[in-house]
Formats: sequence, C-alpha cells, structure tokens
Amino acid sequence: TDQGLQALSAAAPLIAVWDDHEIANNPWSDPFPGGAQNHNAGEGQWSEREHSAVQAYHEWLPTRDDSLRGDFGEKIYRKFAFGNLATLLVLETRLTNRSNGEEDPFPLTDENGDGNPANDDPSSAVRSKAKGLIQGLAPSEWSNSAVTQGFKELREAVEAYRRRPNKNLLGPVQLEWVREEVRKSKGARTRWQLLGQQTVLSDTQP
Repeated sequence: TDQGLQALSAAAPLIAVWDDHEIANNPWSDPFPGGAQNHNAGEGQWSEREHSAVQAYHEWLPTRDDSLRGDFGEKIYRKFAFGNLATLLVLETRLTNRSNGEEDPFPLTDENGDGNPANDDPSSAVRSKAKGLIQGLAPSEWSNSAVTQGFKELREAVEAYRRRPNKNLLGPVQLEWVREEVRKSKGARTRWQLLGQQTVLSDTQP
C-alpha cells in the first residue's frame, strides 16, 4: 500500500534485506533469548515480536525465494550471480546472530545512578566516565597528567570492549557460507566479489 515502495518496485529490480528498525532498535540474539535496545518486558516476549516482524517483512517485500523461509524466514542471506562479472552476497547482520551491542562496558560501576551497575548503555557509560575525569576542572586544566592518563585508560577500556573476541555479527554458519561462496567465485574467475549488507565496514574519504 506504500506508494513510494510501489513506485520503486515498478522502476527497478529490488534486492531487499532488512535493517534493525523493521523490528526494533539494535536487536541481538546473543545472549539467548535475545532482545533489543528499545524492547522491554511490558511489550511481551521478544521472540513473538521478532517472529511477527519477520513474517510481515516477507509478506510485504519481494522475497519470494522459498529458501529464505526456513526458521520462520530468518535465513535471508543469499547469493546473486551476474555471469563472470560479479557475485553479490547479501548478508544478514542485524538480527539473527548479532551480539548485544547495548551491553554495559563497565558492569562493576553504576554510571547512571539507578543502583544497578550492569545496565548502563555504552554511550552513556563512556560519557559519564569522561565527565568524571574533567569534573570541576577548567578547560585550561584538562591537559594535566592525571586527566591525560585517565582518558588514555578510558580509551583503552573502550577499545577492549569494542574488540572483545566473543562478539558475533554473522554467526559461524553464515560466516562459513561467505568464505565458501567467495572461494567458489574466485575459483570461477569471477571479476568482483561484492557484499551487500547493513553495516559499515570502513569509512571512505574522497
């Protein structure tokens, strides 16, 4: 019923894959049973919300391939081959295998003051730590050795949190599928191997 989506579908072929907001902001599946940044217990079971959103997605968008409908439609990653020019791998990075990106990076300290040290969101926790380092100091004093050392340690802690080895994005099954499809595409001497996905790999500058 959306006129913009109808016009887009009529004008060009559409290879669709969901982002997170088709369901909820920043969902995760690891740890089980999953959740999302803006999902709470008063909204019912996360699994029911997830299932309903995935079903609606397949009902309203052009994903007619029956192979996508296993596991109630969550297996949306797939391959498109364009002769020997390109292999396009469309990935799923926002729902089915993703680790909790809202996990508190400093679970032993209560940054938001609610009495629970392990439930602060990452951005607020880092801002609170940074604010504590310069509290009561004039900007001209921010370069003193204690503040400099404090920010160095905060940066190291944040980097360790970002790079923790147990994080998942694709999950082992999808990751192995990507490796195998890239191997086969290169073996067939296909010129380009392309990833279509929802997550920025790196910033590019002109």
